[in-house]
Amino acid sequence: MKKLQFIFSIILATALLISCQNPKHFSKAEDLGKYTFDFLKKLENVSKEQFLNNLLTLKEFKEFANKKDDSMQDIVKESIERLDKKTYEAGLLRQYTLLKEKGKQYNIVWNDISYVDFTYEQRTDDVMTGIRGNLIFKHKDTEYKVLTSALQDGDIYVPVIINRLSKN
Repeated sequence: MKKLQFIFSIILATALLISCQNPKHFSKAEDLGKYTFDFLKKLENVSKEQFLNNLLTLKEFKEFANKKDDSMQDIVKESIERLDKKTYEAGLLRQYTLLKEKGKQYNIVWNDISYVDFTYEQRTDDVMTGIRGNLIFKHKDTEYKVLTSALQDGDIYVPVIINRLSKN
């Protein structure tokens, strides 16, 4: 009986641990490069919905802004509050489409890319802090780069956007 309780406890603890982890949140700024690279490797099979779900959602953005409410300028607060889901997601999906189109233009087979480098800088605008980085990757003999950014919420980072694919 004790053995059964022990096994049940391990199963429950594992399930709780797995359910609490959010793969799109990370604790170190440099992890944005790995996250972006891993995401791009799967881009061929990423749907629009998956693209949206793997970046900062409007709900998360508004929650973040509410935490910073006291130190945020009124005009910024109002802009965030007025932002509707359709407009927000349309902006992200525009970047999704551009990534896919540029990838086709460059004949990139996403699951064949290899990591080269990731550089980033801390940025603060008003009271929002985050990072902006350049991920360099290679396909065949050509290097490419994408711009990526993440919002910092306490000691976690949440990816905001992946865009501007170009030859390096």
